[in-house]
Amino acid sequence: MTTLINTIVATNASESSQHENYKAAVDNRQAAFSKKTGSIEKLLSPIKGAVEAQYGKKTTEAATINAIIKKMRATKLTKAPVDPTNPNQAKSISQSERSYGSMTQFFNDIVNAITQFTAYNPSSASLKIPALQATATQLTTLNNTVAQKTQF
Repeated sequence: MTTLINTIVATNASESSQHENYKAAVDNRQAAFSKKTGSIEKLLSPIKGAVEAQYGKKTTEAATINAIIKKMRATKLTKAPVDPTNPNQAKSISQSERSYGSMTQFFNDIVNAITQFTAYNPSSASLKIPALQATATQLTTLNNTVAQKTQF
């Protein structure tokens, strides 16, 4: 019986540790996407501004970046179908289709588009191509870390 109790205590400690590691990974990812100063959510407007300042608001470069940013900021809502034969069913709930994976892909699209612009050279170091590429790599790493922590 003592062996069983010791095994349960060890398993519980391991499970708790893995849950805390997962929670920390999720918090780090949320900060990179939307909470901290250098998050991609807070980089979108400066990127848009830098492209528009350098190329102009009506150029194809600005239109390309604006289209990608619009996709990133948009939330497409879908409603679950309501079953008319079930009066006890709750009203339909909207669910956003915006995910960390799609946000990462859109940010990579922005970085790839900017890389193609020959004269892109903003004054801010955080908007330069190497910094944006590092941010894109960090986002991918954070997504992968959360996915790995999910499988505990």
